[in-house]
Amino acid sequence: MPSVRMLNLQVSWQTYTGSFNDKQQKSVDKIQKRMHKISNMRKEMDTIKGKENGQGGLTPGQQQQLMRNEQHIQQLEQEIEAVEETLNDSLRDSLGKKRKHSKDERGSKSKKRGRQDEDEDGYASDEVSLIILEPQQ
Repeated sequence: MPSVRMLNLQVSWQTYTGSFNDKQQKSVDKIQKRMHKISNMRKEMDTIKGKENGQGGLTPGQQQQLMRNEQHIQQLEQEIEAVEETLNDSLRDSLGKKRKHSKDERGSKSKKRGRQDEDEDGYASDEVSLIILEPQQ
């Protein structure tokens, strides 16, 4: 009789090696686009900050631009988090592990940060269980 081994795998769009459906691919593209925007904004901020020492300080316009970029980066990071959560849920669903939502779990995203919800089976909600049958030796 074969032995049974159970693996719990984290499901994340970054580590997923399968192919995405059209909707999932659009989400991946959206995330990557926002990440690229954040990268460009950080480069711009570094350039502005580099001018600070050379010019003896920043102009009010440069200071405002730094603040606008910081706010926009925070907004983009929140958008990325929301799209990632939806995408990871979609991947879990496509792998046969549906995430169960109780009324308490439907709260704001800020409440969910830093907390790993567990499903009825005791596994964190971003895990998928695989059962592997191995022949006896």
